[in-house]
Amino acid sequence: MKKANGFIGKNDLYIAGLILLLSLLSFIPALANWEAAGGRVFVAAQETELFSVRLAQLKQGNVFTQSFASAAGPITFEFDPEKGVRVIGASCPDKICMHMSYINKPRQMIVCIPGKIYAAIEAPGTEGELDAISR
Repeated sequence: MKKANGFIGKNDLYIAGLILLLSLLSFIPALANWEAAGGRVFVAAQETELFSVRLAQLKQGNVFTQSFASAAGPITFEFDPEKGVRVIGASCPDKICMHMSYINKPRQMIVCIPGKIYAAIEAPGTEGELDAISR
């Protein structure tokens, strides 16, 4: 067998290429569209759900905004089928929630602490499931 560069044989390159291909294929689920989880986006304030939409329904629609009353005044969320959900208007003094990027994966959330309101993405089967325990 002829060596490619003196140390690595032709079959070694095939095996390395196969390993690289398999490792790249493992990233495909992470790159899938955000509605593929089959979950929902919801907005809640102090344990009370104010709004909910299934990700599949959101994906079929157009960009829309929805405003909610919060403890710090009105807050407006933008629901974009391609990008996700974000805050585009808030009455709180610091407006930190407006500087957060879109959420588009299960278990992501945007929280407005002064307004005591949040938006989150929930995937089926993860309701009430712990993601970490601290002691």
